[in-house]
Amino acid sequence: MPRKGDEFTITKLDRLGRSIRDLYEIADSLAEREVRFTITDTGMTVTFNDPFGKMFFGQLALFAEFERHLIAMRTNEGLAAARARGRTGGRKSKLAPAAIGQARLMYEAKDAKGKGLPTVAEIASAFNVTRGTIDRALRRPTRPPSQRSCRHCPAAPWSRAPYPPAISRA
Repeated sequence: MPRKGDEFTITKLDRLGRSIRDLYEIADSLAEREVRFTITDTGMTVTFNDPFGKMFFGQLALFAEFERHLIAMRTNEGLAAARARGRTGGRKSKLAPAAIGQARLMYEAKDAKGKGLPTVAEIASAFNVTRGTIDRALRRPTRPPSQRSCRHCPAAPWSRAPYPPAISRA
């Protein structure tokens, strides 16, 4: 927390707060403590005790918030355009939908005593992924074929699929 007589330096004003209200609250708290405020981007020291300093700070805050909103708007437009082209963000899944279905069948399989046949660790090693990947895949809800987002996925690709060779039922 800056004390009386300290200098508070920031590179750009939009890094300090998310809105003009935030910036004014911070500026008021700095003015109460008589802290000098420097913005290195403009190379100016703003004093809040004089009306010109407050006006200049207000104008910079206004443009910083405008710039922030402009960047957010352009980002959202770009994401919407990418979605319209069929692109989605994020990391690709380690398991294909068919493999998730196979893993789910393996996980739900029980022996005569009602005990699960393969453990999650065994299923993970069969698909060459971590236990966490299998856990996340099993937690995802299954959707009926009419609600699938992928047009390439058949109705139930795992319903007839054999178990992977690493876990045999012999």
